[in-house]
Amino acid sequence: MNQIEDKISKWVFILVVICAFAYVVAKAFIMEITHDESYSLFLVDTNYLRAMVSTANTHWLNSFFMKLFSITIGIKPWMVRLHSVIAFPILAYFLFQFYLKLTKTSSRLILISLFFINLFVLEFFTLARGYGMSLAFITASLYYSYLIIESEEFDYNNFKKLLIFGILALASNYTVFFQFIGIFTFPMIYLAFKNGKIDFFKTRKQFNLWLFFLLAIFTAIANLLMIKFISHDLQFGGYISFFGDTLESIIRYVFFTQFFDSNFHYFSLGSVLLFSFLLLILGIAIYNKNQKIIFFTSLFFFQFIISNLLFLLFNTPYPFNRTALMLVPSIAFSIVWSFESLNIKANFHRIIGIIFLSVFCVIFINSYTLKSSYEWPFHAEVGIALDEINSIAIQSKIEKPKVLFSNYPYGVWANYYNHFYSEKYNFDTEQILKDSISKLDTNTFYPDFIISNITIDSNANPQLHHIKLIKTYKFGGLRLYEVGP
Repeated sequence: MNQIEDKISKWVFILVVICAFAYVVAKAFIMEITHDESYSLFLVDTNYLRAMVSTANTHWLNSFFMKLFSITIGIKPWMVRLHSVIAFPILAYFLFQFYLKLTKTSSRLILISLFFINLFVLEFFTLARGYGMSLAFITASLYYSYLIIESEEFDYNNFKKLLIFGILALASNYTVFFQFIGIFTFPMIYLAFKNGKIDFFKTRKQFNLWLFFLLAIFTAIANLLMIKFISHDLQFGGYISFFGDTLESIIRYVFFTQFFDSNFHYFSLGSVLLFSFLLLILGIAIYNKNQKIIFFTSLFFFQFIISNLLFLLFNTPYPFNRTALMLVPSIAFSIVWSFESLNIKANFHRIIGIIFLSVFCVIFINSYTLKSSYEWPFHAEVGIALDEINSIAIQSKIEKPKVLFSNYPYGVWANYYNHFYSEKYNFDTEQILKDSISKLDTNTFYPDFIISNITIDSNANPQLHHIKLIKTYKFGGLRLYEVGP
């Protein structure tokens, strides 16, 4: 890559980052609150200690900043998302450091595509959750771990920085637990193997590194055990397979569409191809003694082995959907560095990079939205539906509307709208779990309105007379019904 091309490449990176950050800021400001955000905010407002240590809401820094911002500036969704938005420049900075290590057009454009035009990644910097911060911090930790592998020397400052950022990533979300272990220990193991001896505790500084690393690990384990056996709140995940849950989730989210046949979960073609590709490049890297690719792919296969062992031994669910996000860096960098190592003509590198960039641009343009979250699309319209109910209730002179909620809309109402704005949204409500409208007991509760994300047929539910669909909202298909006497 010549100097002019290198300069253009850097400006491309900066321009894409600016556009991606503008998208993050706009979406964080515009999008209404989602179920998980409202639950987190409710916890930190009512029981801060429980939010921190006794629920599967293992987003300690997220809880801290939500509490801080809700006290200091307010509880509007964009206000309690500020820390996630601010984490994006941290991610961009360390990815730029990686970017400067690359010399091929293909690898540089692939890195840009996988992180800055990837809606799956950008999504979590727009939400008041720990995933965005965790991704930023684990990428920073990964960078300093990479520097140690690259230099092939023990560097205390790099180890200290990777440990600090790794602990911050862990405090942001526990899903990076095993990635953090690999990022810290693999360079140690590599240096011991290279030097032919183990001297992990040779100096006081090395001892302190291991002390703080083990303290962080034991703290996380103790908290997870408490959540699992006392709170019984660690059920989220998949129970099919690492392929059918973790890898399929990543592929589905990266493409930002539910394009899989529901009967083809176990070994989707994409999951098998991705796994096979990573296995292939690991084999080639071992043969060529490419330590950088071995390092990145080893992080992936370490997670693969541990996830399967935990499932077999303790029936621990596989990382799934958003919890699979923590594997994006190890997969992405494995792909990036595999193309960086390709010894082909510069024109072919440009073609490969442009193809990658074009695919992700098409996905972005086709799927982006500022108003709703991919995982919780119908939550974007709960507030709008509640305001519509208020308007109709005032016109119809209904003093306290009776509202039937399906599951997640109820959670958003109870944890956010009613809790923080009870003077406006204090309805008489009942919740129907799993959208089973047939369970409604009209003898005890006959609604004036129903908010649901499923279609309700009055013929199939004869207890609901004169039900009328008022509105189907655009983004998630949330439906508002008015029920007559």
